[in-house]
Amino acid sequence: MINKTALKTLSFSIITALMLSACGGSGSNNSNDSTSTNTENTDNSNNSSGNNNSNTNTGGSTDSEITNALSFPFSEFDIQPAYVGKKYIYSILENQWFLANSLLSSKADTIFQQIGALPVTWWGEYEYILTKDKLYQAKDGLHSYSVIKNSNPTLTLSYGNSDQDLTQTITYKTIDLSNKKVVTPEVINELFYTFDDSTLNDSGFIKLKQDFSQLGNTFADKAICYQYLTHKFSQDTLSFDGDSTVGQTYNQWIEKQKNADSNIVEEKWATYNVAYLADAKGNYQYGYQDIVVEINGTLYYAELDTPELYEYEEDYDAQEFKAGICSSYNESAAQTLKTAIQSLPKN
Repeated sequence: MINKTALKTLSFSIITALMLSACGGSGSNNSNDSTSTNTENTDNSNNSSGNNNSNTNTGGSTDSEITNALSFPFSEFDIQPAYVGKKYIYSILENQWFLANSLLSSKADTIFQQIGALPVTWWGEYEYILTKDKLYQAKDGLHSYSVIKNSNPTLTLSYGNSDQDLTQTITYKTIDLSNKKVVTPEVINELFYTFDDSTLNDSGFIKLKQDFSQLGNTFADKAICYQYLTHKFSQDTLSFDGDSTVGQTYNQWIEKQKNADSNIVEEKWATYNVAYLADAKGNYQYGYQDIVVEINGTLYYAELDTPELYEYEEDYDAQEFKAGICSSYNESAAQTLKTAIQSLPKN
């Protein structure tokens, strides 16, 4: 669930972020459409008792949600721009995550657009994630997950059916939103967060933020949100999309780098050819388009992630992050925020 929008969502992202350094997505859906992904049913004996409490919750919040585990279903919200007629039009999407028998599924919907019904989609993860043992492929922009552990403050997900597959671990904290206005800084500082300085000065974005700031909706008692703190993969990963093609064969790319006197390292990940530019000691240089993967005869540029702890705070203002930022919302808080967003005026 790690998201390519630089860790904004769990989706990467819960990932939010997964694949934490790139931004983009593929595919589109109408504003009234939704996309979903489901894993196969599997028994998992590693779930905590706290997780069992949240698995069965289909209604409002309970006291155990704040102390024991991240409560399902929960929602993430994201603002996405579309360039139309020489200006940006903004949409707000909700991505809901559901848990049943330790298996995750999700459903994304466009809940607000400034103008018309533009085709937008939730920015999900990279389509392919390759480890040294296995290739994982997403469906509709989302990978399949099973929950290995859900006990405050840790959520561990497997891309397969066990902890022997690629896993990612997210740490989080809960923030009590009870009886707070939806315009509380914990909401605004995340929902209107952006890496693009030009967006901050765009008239459409400014108007949307001003309109949101005028909302008077109040969260109900026991409404909470979750702030993602850290993220970590269990293995080295190479991540890429189906449209990240090099336009050369593997051998042609190798020959080109040799002609440029580059230091090339070639490896096998699972059964696939991997090559990257390295320094004099053979270490990957982390340069742009400096690592490639060959899948079924097609060569792709990839992003390397290592099993190092990533701290979400790196992407935010330090004081705002310390004060609290809502990365996702429990069912009660999500419904209030959704209702408020849908009441926003359209251009």
